[in-house]
Order: sequence, then C-alpha cells, then structure tokens
Amino acid sequence: MNFLSMLSLPLILTPFFISACFGCKSGLWFAKTFIFGSKQFVHDHIEVTCKNLKNIYQPCKRILTEFMDYAYDLIYGYSSADLCALAGICANPPKINFCPLCLMSVAEGKNILLSDALLNELQSVFVHVCDYVRLEVECSTFLNELYENVVDIIKHVVEPHFVCQLGHMCNTTYTEGSDYIRIA
Repeated sequence: MNFLSMLSLPLILTPFFISACFGCKSGLWFAKTFIFGSKQFVHDHIEVTCKNLKNIYQPCKRILTEFMDYAYDLIYGYSSADLCALAGICANPPKINFCPLCLMSVAEGKNILLSDALLNELQSVFVHVCDYVRLEVECSTFLNELYENVVDIIKHVVEPHFVCQLGHMCNTTYTEGSDYIRIA
C-alpha cells in the first residue's frame, strides 16, 4: 500500500498513523520523565525572560507564570496518549476546558496593550514615523487618528468573553458565570 492510498483510509487505520501515535506517546513520556524540570525551574526561567522586558515586567511575569503553570499541570495531569490526541496525532482526545486560560490571556493581553508604558512607547514611535515623509503634518494627523482608533477599539471591543467565544474556547453559559476578569 502506498502513501497516497493510505490518505483515503480513515486516519486511525493507517500504519503511518499508528506509528506516529506510538512515536508521539514515547517521545512525550521521555520528555515528561527526563527533560521537563520542576515548576521552580520553569519559574526561574520566566523571571529571567521577563526581566529583559523592563516596561512590562509585572504583566509578563504574571502571564507567563499562569500560562506555564497551566501548561505544566496539563502536561503532567494527562497521559502521553491524551496529549498526543490533543495534538491530533492519536485518536480520542480528552475534553479540556481552555476557557479560563483564554479569558486570562485576553484580559492580561489587553492590560499590557493598554499599559501606560506600552502606549507611551507606541506614541513615541508614531511621532517619529512622519519625520521622513514630505507631508509630515498630514502623516502625523493620520497616525494620531489611527492610534486613537486602535486604542479605542482595544478598550471597547476586545472583551475577553467576546474574544474567547469567537475563538470557540468558551461557550455563553460558561463565560456569564466566570469570575476571572481583571481589566484595568
């Protein structure tokens, strides 16, 4: 049987799929056993990474810590077969609720985008972009309006519940009862 004829079979029945699933499970077992460090090891690396992002150190640390804790718990809370199934390599993926992670990520991302440090940095970039064009006044006017519109959209349209529902990470009933929203 050649590869093209295997594509027409249900994916689970193909020898390629079976060996890919076995390889994934074996690789994840090895990684979970020998490669991944402790949570403290992960947190130490987060600290170093976020220190390099001086203006957004606190949000960076909070987001990466929460995300990495979630990922770490996911990796160690599920079997290698379940994780490979989530990646689409093996059959029968478990149902995992990514809604809390989505809500947290969108809320924190919005907080970072609207932070004074980042807005000031963006404003200074926008100011200097027009230094190199002939129609400097028109350019500045256009970019200032664009900047204000983008900030306004982020403030009023980018709502965690809405974004996570659009991304099919949350359903309406879950998000209405959710208590994780920390928006500045």
